[in-house]
Amino acid sequence: MQTILKNPKLLTLWQDYVTLREQGRKKLANKTLNDFIALLKQQDKQTNTAFVEQLCKIMIGRKHLPTLSFRKSIGYPDDIQHSLFKEIFFPVLVDWYTDSNALHMQWIAQLSRCFNRDWPTAQDFIKAIGITDDEHHYDINYLKKSYQLDPHPDTLNMILIRLAQGVSFDLHHMPEVVLSGPDEYDSWIDKLEHYLQFCEDELEPRWQIDLSTWRNIGKHWRTYFDKRKEYDGFYDYQQKHNLNLDQSFTALNELYKSL
Repeated sequence: MQTILKNPKLLTLWQDYVTLREQGRKKLANKTLNDFIALLKQQDKQTNTAFVEQLCKIMIGRKHLPTLSFRKSIGYPDDIQHSLFKEIFFPVLVDWYTDSNALHMQWIAQLSRCFNRDWPTAQDFIKAIGITDDEHHYDINYLKKSYQLDPHPDTLNMILIRLAQGVSFDLHHMPEVVLSGPDEYDSWIDKLEHYLQFCEDELEPRWQIDLSTWRNIGKHWRTYFDKRKEYDGFYDYQQKHNLNLDQSFTALNELYKSL
C-alpha cells in the first residue's frame, strides 16, 4: 500500500484504521476511516483507482465468490465498510463498468454484497451505468458480462456456482416444497446447462449427475403443480407415487472446496 498511498498522512491514517479495527476499537476506527476517506478524496483520480484496485486484488483476488467473506490479509481489514464503499469504491466501479475489463467486471459482481446493504446506493449505481431494469443489477449478470469479455475458467465456475445456488435455494425446503414455480425453477437448470457446455474440467460429469437429479425434481414438481388440487402438498404427491427425490449437490460442493 506504500507505493499507492504516497501521502505519508494518508498512509498513516490507513494503517491506524486497520490496526484499530483489529483491536476492536470500532468508534475510533470509524473516525479514523472518515478522516482517511476525506483526505483520499482530495487526491487525484489515479490514486483513488489504484487504492480500490489494490484492495480488490488482496481482499478478493480472482477466486472469491460474492457470497463468501473477504479474504483476510495482514495490513488489510476483514471487510469493506459501507462508507468506504460508497465514497471511494462507487465512482471507481462506475468507471470499471464501461472499461471492458473482465476482471473489473468480475470484481463488481463480487462486491455486489456491498450494494445489498444500501439499496438507494445500488439504485444510484444502476442509474450511473445506464441500466434501465433493476433486474439486471445482480451479481450473476456482471459475471456473465465478465465471461463474455474473457472466458476465464474461474469466472465460469463462479457462474455455475451462482446458478446452482439458485437451485439450492429453491430446494432447501425439500421434500415438502420447491420454492419457485416450475418455469422459474427450470430456468435455473436451462442456464446451468448452457454454461456447462463450456466446462472442460473433471467436474463436468458431476454436474451432469446433479443436473439429472434436479431435472427429475423439476419434472415431478411440474406434474404436481399442474394437479396440485388432487394432493395435500408436494410431499403427499411423492408419497403416493413412491418417490424419494434426492437433491444432491456433488459438483457444487466440490467447487466450493476448490475456491
